[in-house]
Amino acid sequence: MNGRTLRALCCLVLTAWLGAAQAQSLTLGRLSVASVLGEPLRAEIEVTGWPAAQDAALRLRIAPPEVYRAAGVEFATVLRDAQLNLVRRADG
Repeated sequence: MNGRTLRALCCLVLTAWLGAAQAQSLTLGRLSVASVLGEPLRAEIEVTGWPAAQDAALRLRIAPPEVYRAAGVEFATVLRDAQLNLVRRADG
């Protein structure tokens, strides 16, 4: 994973975290990338310390272009079609 991809993922994660930070903090765990070069990005980011009762309050979205600019990352318009999902695994 190159630095540009990592910064873009950080912007995405930061957006999810900022939306949740008003009510409660959450902890980000391991990042797993399931796609290979040339494929659409498929990645999972573990979220820990987030109670199941608060799942509906967590808003996942792509950060606006201004956030990317502030981080020195070009906003890729393809991100407008990105799908973000919160999936609670059986083990919590």
